[in-house]
Amino acid sequence: MFGRFIKNTAVKAAGLAITQYAAKAALHSETGKRLMSSAATNVAKLAGNFAKQQVVSGFNNRIKYALPSSESLQTSVANAQSALRAAQTSVQNAQAHLQSNLAERFSRQKVKLSKELDKTAQSLEEMEENLIDHQETATEITVQDNADQLAAAYIDASSDIAVVPTKQSKTLRKVAIASGVVAGTALGLAAFSAYSIAPRKQNDCLLLERWHEIARHRYAHRGLFNNEADIPENSLLAFRAACQKGFGSEVDVHLTVDKKLVVIHDSALDRLCGVQKIVEESTLGELRGLRLLGTDEQIPTLEEVLETYSWSGAGDLPAPLIIEVKTRQNNAEELTAQVMKALDIRPVRACIESFDPRVLKWLRQNRPAMLRGQLSENFLVDRKISHMNIATRAGATALFGNSVGRPDFIAYKFEDRKNPFVKLACDTMGAHLITWIIKNEEDMIASELEGAPVIFEGFIPEPKSLIN
Repeated sequence: MFGRFIKNTAVKAAGLAITQYAAKAALHSETGKRLMSSAATNVAKLAGNFAKQQVVSGFNNRIKYALPSSESLQTSVANAQSALRAAQTSVQNAQAHLQSNLAERFSRQKVKLSKELDKTAQSLEEMEENLIDHQETATEITVQDNADQLAAAYIDASSDIAVVPTKQSKTLRKVAIASGVVAGTALGLAAFSAYSIAPRKQNDCLLLERWHEIARHRYAHRGLFNNEADIPENSLLAFRAACQKGFGSEVDVHLTVDKKLVVIHDSALDRLCGVQKIVEESTLGELRGLRLLGTDEQIPTLEEVLETYSWSGAGDLPAPLIIEVKTRQNNAEELTAQVMKALDIRPVRACIESFDPRVLKWLRQNRPAMLRGQLSENFLVDRKISHMNIATRAGATALFGNSVGRPDFIAYKFEDRKNPFVKLACDTMGAHLITWIIKNEEDMIASELEGAPVIFEGFIPEPKSLIN
């Protein structure tokens, strides 16, 4: 299951980002906890030791050395305090999120994670007090004071001499070490977090042009359907209606047991077809005997949908498709390969998205020219998702799967798009954004003004987006 995959990704990235509680939840074993603690500690030690070496190296130097000014010390301490405050804010937000968003069935984990957060908050408070002490002492240090004291400590300029540390030089080292530990830890975690969610570099002109083609259109969610008017979702009738009006469509694709590609949203067929069957455990023939929501519409194949959106060679090109690859268990590679084979023989413009990072990984390794997108939302507040544990929810919400898929775009739930990880991936690192599911014109315009094309349902807008 892709849940295990993204959980493992979150585990590898534990201690690197989302929140303290996400990292703790991602590590179930004692060994895992030690690994996380060791990683953060090593980063801190490296930064602290480096800072210490920069100061201490001068004490055994035979030439006159330059020490940092009191102003630079003040700046160093201030930077460390800023990083510390950011860490404290992160912990406080995590504590609030933990209390408000976890269901009762997670009560045991909730208590455990709450205790871990309390310990972290206490440690940060102690570090803050230590930094305040160093700040007061650093204020009294001047470059001339240090130069005079160190010069007086030389006994013979031509011999190797060990300088006796003064009270202020000891304080200087403490300030450097404390600043290095705090700032180094914060910067280390930030760097690893950035690596985990970074998209593909947007420096390919062909891919950028393909993205611009995608961004110019609006996309009907599961076709232009109306389940109450005998136009079922993901039916050929819905896709034809969308194509005729100039809309692109978002299409959900599954792989049957006999390796055929079919278009339907749910793996379980009870909601749409009224039978207790699973798409991936059924043959195409069995599925063709079913009807969608009591209408005459069958479950279409991907080939039929692609035919609907294929260019005839005359007139305008049909709008593009956004194809969502719906994996089950371990069929990600086979399913994605089959989808690409189907696209190879049709004159259709399309991009591929999936909640499963393994789909994007396959595309990255085998079809890098295809635009690929990571689907996600804030799973920590979505009560309808029952098959994901806390670690998986946290990792998916924070886009940890990007480390293997390196998406071109993020397809994120509209209401959750202000997620800081989405903003980091898109606003800072250059990933494109698509929002779903837009259900009114106000949200549609808001999304497009932010540069994000939309997947909509429940109303019929103009087919072209506001994005040029």
